[in-house]
Amino acid sequence: LCAWAGDSRIYRLRDRALTLLTDDHTEAADLLRQGTLTPEEARVWPRRNVITRAIGVDDAVDLEYRSGSIQSGDIYLLCSDGLTTHLSDAEILSILSGRSLDEAAEALIGATLREGASDNVTVILVGVRPASPLSERREGLDKPARGERPMREQTVQLALRKAHHGG
Repeated sequence: LCAWAGDSRIYRLRDRALTLLTDDHTEAADLLRQGTLTPEEARVWPRRNVITRAIGVDDAVDLEYRSGSIQSGDIYLLCSDGLTTHLSDAEILSILSGRSLDEAAEALIGATLREGASDNVTVILVGVRPASPLSERREGLDKPARGERPMREQTVQLALRKAHHGG
C-alpha cells in the first residue's frame, strides 16, 4: 500500500522495467489528465509546479492510495520533483540498473546536480529481499543487510493514519 499527496513520486523497478506508481497532484497534471494540455505543453506550462494536494497545508489531508503486490527483487524509489524535473524515466532506469541501493542513490543525486538542480533533491530507495525462515528472524523483523535500516510495518501504518487523519 502506498499513499501520497503532491508531486513527489513513487516508482517500482521490477524485471528491468520502471513503473510510476503515483500520479502528480499539480495543476498541469490535472489538466493533462483532462486532456486540456498535451504532455509537451504540460512540461512548459507556467503553473506546472502549482500543487493541488499537500501534507501539512490543511487540517485534513486528501491522500491518494494504491495497492499492489511486492516481489522479492523489487526496488522502490521515492523521490521529490527535484529529481524528476531533471532526469527522464529512461535515465532513472539506467542509473538504477546494476548498482547497489547506496550507489544508485548517490548516482541519481549526482546526475541531478550535474543537470543544474534548481530544487531540492530527495531520493529514498527500498529493496525487497526474500523473507528469511522464521528461525532467522529477530523480534518479527528480518535482520537488515549491511548498511540497511529496519522499519516496522506498524510504524509506516501509524504514520499514514496520522497523516490521513490530521494528526
